[in-house]
This record gives sequence, structure tokens and C-alpha cells, in this order.
Amino acid sequence: MKIIIVSRQYYPYGMASTNRVHCYTKGFTELGIKTELIIPEATIPYKDKEVTQNKIAEGFYHKTYFRYMSGTTIRNKNKWKRPFLDLISRIKTICYILKKTDQKTVLYIWGGGILWSSIMILCGHIKNAKIYTELNELPYGTTKESNKTRLFRYIMLNFIFPHYDGFIVISEALKKLAELYNKKTNCTLKVPILVNTNIARDIQCIPIKTPFIFHSGTLSEQKDGIVKMLIAFSIAKKEIKDLKFYFTGVLDKSKDAQIIQETINKYKLKDDVKFLGYLDEKTLRSYQKSCNLMIIYKYDTLQNKYCFSTKLGEYLAFEKPVILTNIGEAMYYMKNEENAFIAKWEDTNAIANYIITIIKSPELANKIGKNGLKTCEKEFNYFFHAKRMINFFRQKID
Repeated sequence: MKIIIVSRQYYPYGMASTNRVHCYTKGFTELGIKTELIIPEATIPYKDKEVTQNKIAEGFYHKTYFRYMSGTTIRNKNKWKRPFLDLISRIKTICYILKKTDQKTVLYIWGGGILWSSIMILCGHIKNAKIYTELNELPYGTTKESNKTRLFRYIMLNFIFPHYDGFIVISEALKKLAELYNKKTNCTLKVPILVNTNIARDIQCIPIKTPFIFHSGTLSEQKDGIVKMLIAFSIAKKEIKDLKFYFTGVLDKSKDAQIIQETINKYKLKDDVKFLGYLDEKTLRSYQKSCNLMIIYKYDTLQNKYCFSTKLGEYLAFEKPVILTNIGEAMYYMKNEENAFIAKWEDTNAIANYIITIIKSPELANKIGKNGLKTCEKEFNYFFHAKRMINFFRQKID
């Protein structure tokens, strides 16, 4: 058996989805399964060409072969040329898939809209390969709901989903969704967030003496509730004067920059909130190891009911107490004051009280952190789930 993953994301360095790919490929290769990762077109904006770590278009990353079919990771400077170059890269991808796949191949589609998914399914079935897709978000559910997103979701669910051989889903809600629109027997396997707990090994702490909260991820209010976290932080500051809050990312590049800045100004947090920019992996891990706690704030939205925050696994791997809101897939694994602190999603006062508890009760915080790590090792182990995935794929191939 061979696995070809077709992914339209940054590689080998990126955000949550890239890390999830790494967990898959690491597990597959450790199990002796030949794995390739194909990126159809260049993904790095031209303006980021000097700062990106993704400079190599073809090679191996942790024993997994990867290739940008564009021949470069950097998108063309000329906006008129980009669509033409993307088209050529996608045609190359189609030719590669038709050449490299056979009846013993798992073609794993990660991302892409209606047209691209249709083309990949067709290519795979022409070669008698088994076609699977990654389902970690509600289709067309990551932006504001509109007639357009509802129409595209309807087409995807009713006309694309039935033609997959199977789905790897990240949540129970997505499992039910896939099984509703694909009637094949045994068509889903739920694989939760994954983490390699070794990421916490041999990491040096940041020399910061004051207690601080750390957030790594987007600066999006819809996705990560930045404003709500800042409000809770401002309440906790009334009792813990020297508490700080550090965020990764650049505020000016956030679409919610104005409302975030207004919140900082309103609650007089200018000297207590810092945006660190985009951190390399080593520095990111140092902040994760050094902080006192993390918060994962999820609104009660359609998107959050279906997804599962990958950050949770990373946070737990560092034995840090995590404050969660009571929304989404995490509630299947996390228990309040057992392996996490859980508050109602709209209750910023409860979140603030948990912040104060963690800072003032280090023994309890350590206990929750250690229990969180145990949960991570048991439930989110990449190697365990890689074995489950291989068995799932083999059932269809055999």
C-alpha cells in the first residue's frame, strides 16, 4: 500500500493543518508505509519570500517525500501570471496522480473546493485507487454564512461526498455529517486532534519572571475569541497586577485588528498585552513551556460545533493548565477541574476566576496540567491513530 496526500497548504512549515499532516506522515512512515505529499501550486505569498522557512520545492521531511508541482514554493509577483501558473501546476498534479496511482494506492485529498475535489476523485477512480478526504471543518463553514456558502455546501455534500471511499473526520459532528451524505459501509473514521508529546522535550524556558498567559494561533475573533479573552484577562488583572498576555502574530494583519485594539484601549491593557509576531518553532515552544496557562475560547457557532482545536493537544503536551469554553468536540475528552478548567462560553467572569485560581493555586494548576498530559498521551497519540488509519484504509483496499 502507498499513500499520496494532495494538500493545498504550507509545507513543511505551517500552522495547525501542517502539524496534523506531520503527525500522519510520521506515523505512516514509522509503520513502513510509503507516503508522499503533493502540493499542487505555490502557497507562499511573494511578499513573504524573504521570511518564509518554506524555500525548498522538493525533498524529504522526516522521511516523507514532498513536492510542489509548481517547482517553487513562492507565488509569482505578477498577479496576472498567477492564475496561469496555478493552472499549469494543477495540470502537472493531475498527470502525476494518473501516473503514480494504482489499485493499491490511497489518494488522500486535503482541502480544495468543489471543482478540485471532483477532478481528484475522477483521477483516482480512473486508476482504481481508493479516495479519502480529510474533514476537519464544516464544508464552507469557516466564513460568515451566506447564500453562496450554503449553496456551495449543498453541492459539496450532495454531489461530491457520495463519491469518496471514506472520510477521516476530526469530530463526532462531522462523522454524523459524512455518514448522512455518503451511504457506503464503514465510510468514516474519527481521528481527533493529534500531537507528538515529544515536542515538549529539551525546550528551554523564556527568561520572563512575571506570570503570563500565552496564545498561539490566529488573531480572529470569530475563530479564537481574542476580545473575550482580553476582557477576562482585564478582570483577572484586578487581583494579579503583574499578569501579562502574549499573542503570536501581527495585530495589523488581523481582520479584527480594530476591535482588538479598541478592547486593549478600553481596558487599559497596552502595557500588559504583547504581540510577538510570527515565531520560529523553537521560540514558540519556549513560550509554551514558560507560560502559566493557555485559554482556548470558542463561541457557540456553527464552525466551532464541528471543528476541534489542534492547539489543545499542543498545550496539553506542555503540562499546562488550559481554560476552555464548553463548546465543541473537546467536551468529549476534557472534564472540568479534572484535566482542564471549563467555563460557559459567554461567561468571561468565570474565565477570569479560573485565571486567578491557576496563578494563586500552583499545586492545583500543576495537577490539572499533569492530568491534561495524561489525556493527551492516551487520546491524541499520533502513532496509535496512524495504526487505526492504516487498518481503515486496508479494509477498503483488501
